[in-house]
Amino acid sequence: MGLVRRDFLRGAALGTLLAGLPSGARIALGATTGTKDALLFVILRGGMDGLNLVAPVDDANLNAARPKTLIPATGFSLANGLTRQDWRLHPSAPELQALYQAGHLALVPASGTPAASRSHFEMQQLAECGVTDLSATSQFGGWVGRYAGASSVQGTFAAMACGEATLPLSISDDLSALCIANSSSFSVSSPEKLAFLQQEYGAATGGGGLAAALATQAMAGVNAVQRFAAINAGFVKPAAYGTDTLSTGLSIAAELMKQGAGLQLGVFEYDNWDTHVNQDSRFAPAVATLSKALGAFWGDVNAGTSANVTMIVMSEFGRRIASNASGGTDHGHGNVMLVLSNAVIGGRMYGTWPGLAAAQTDLGDLAITTDARQVILEAIAARRHDAPANLFPGLQAQHPLNLFH
Repeated sequence: MGLVRRDFLRGAALGTLLAGLPSGARIALGATTGTKDALLFVILRGGMDGLNLVAPVDDANLNAARPKTLIPATGFSLANGLTRQDWRLHPSAPELQALYQAGHLALVPASGTPAASRSHFEMQQLAECGVTDLSATSQFGGWVGRYAGASSVQGTFAAMACGEATLPLSISDDLSALCIANSSSFSVSSPEKLAFLQQEYGAATGGGGLAAALATQAMAGVNAVQRFAAINAGFVKPAAYGTDTLSTGLSIAAELMKQGAGLQLGVFEYDNWDTHVNQDSRFAPAVATLSKALGAFWGDVNAGTSANVTMIVMSEFGRRIASNASGGTDHGHGNVMLVLSNAVIGGRMYGTWPGLAAAQTDLGDLAITTDARQVILEAIAARRHDAPANLFPGLQAQHPLNLFH
């Protein structure tokens, strides 16, 4: 398969010369032609409590299972719910409420990865690989990288992970992937080191063999750093964004879109959702951060003209319907997905609501009625028009949600 930029960045000199990359948001950037949407995938690591974000607040079973503080009872009223109940959005998410009302945001309750595990690590692995069997994760790898290869996404910024020096699993199979944390850190640390790299590797790119392959990939990495610096010269993060890592990653993505750099694929993460204890005090700030980041990004990329972008937000699993004795909720199953796009038929919910009575649950958890992969596949088919066959191995055909115009 040959050496790639990722291998060089992990194991050779440039990786040590780049500034340190803080943990947090990750993005992957791609460059293709045409009017395909940029597809952005956000994973909320830790198991976000979907029933605290979006729920029918007058459901008797929900009210019997947890205190009002773990239900969005005082939140924003949502039209077009899956049932005729009083569906509400958490009060710390005014930006999401505005996007929903404007028709740019759709919600898919009772969705997720249909697997039996309640382990963070196992369920994140399954979600990022797009499979439901752990034994298949090593065989198929990350679904974003798998899709990038099958759809021939190419270019200097064909894939970038933002936030760490190694790629997230979902895009690790994209053989041209680079990593970025923020506009200032993605750089060679001094002109002398840059000159050294160019001298050492530039002359060795000709010919064949392992040395030439390594040199070619090394120079690709150096050139990517220089191109990124040129694209983002003078970049200042707009004031609407927060200081968290998700906002930082989204602001970089928005800038690249505005600069016409060809962003096509994005992977982000926000990991503040494992609320076993004192959820009431921890959940609201996390929701506020997420809502503000998504709202700032949407306003940023659509400031001039309507952006060709579709964003899918999900967590590896939800939380249990019943709260625990520590004022929190434990690992559950079904959750809610967010779909943000100028082409989505927003302001409404999709899927089937299973109910929260004991007989309707999955071992005491919200049951999954919509496979998360179905949502992703519909977005690719409708907005990018290049869904490869068998992108999600084992996915059973489901009735289409018809999310998009």
